[in-house]
Amino acid sequence: MMKRISNTSKPKDHKTKEIEMQKLEKDKTKEMDNKKRKG
Repeated sequence: MMKRISNTSKPKDHKTKEIEMQKLEKDKTKEMDNKKRKG
């Protein structure tokens, strides 16, 4: 039982990490665009 839980949670954690990274990248590009428009 314990093994099954850890096995199913690992891929999920990896996926959420990827999504978080993508969000950060989008935020970064947004900030750059805003700076370019203001500048």
